[in-house]
Amino acid sequence: NILLKRIQRSFLADWCLEEECLAAIYSVHKSTGYVLDPHTAVAKVVADRQQDRSCPVIIAATAHPCKFTADVLQALRFKEISQHPADQLQMLSSLNSLPSVHKAVMERIGKIHIQKKEVCPADPSAIMDTIEHFIQQKVMKII
Repeated sequence: NILLKRIQRSFLADWCLEEECLAAIYSVHKSTGYVLDPHTAVAKVVADRQQDRSCPVIIAATAHPCKFTADVLQALRFKEISQHPADQLQMLSSLNSLPSVHKAVMERIGKIHIQKKEVCPADPSAIMDTIEHFIQQKVMKII
């Protein structure tokens, strides 16, 4: 109990709305050219809210914006966002911002084959048949 009280005196925790997160991504990119990932954008919003200017604040980015490309593109106010990950990464890369899109990620995403979606009836035997068919068509070819 004493330890918890000491920790609570030393640490702050907070959250922000999605709109605040997206706005932070946009404003940081507009003012600095850097593209925040959503996690780091939340940290910035919270730090700005909690900051009393009595000491410096350092925010360490916790992820790469490529991991959340559609959300980042939305924050950066792209009008038409493709549903294909390779197109989204290309759009993000076209900004020539930091951090840059990893070339290996671009190459790998470009090779990904989009799976055809299949809807089956909500019947246990139909579901099993669909899964078995998928395994035979996709997995057994690899083995």
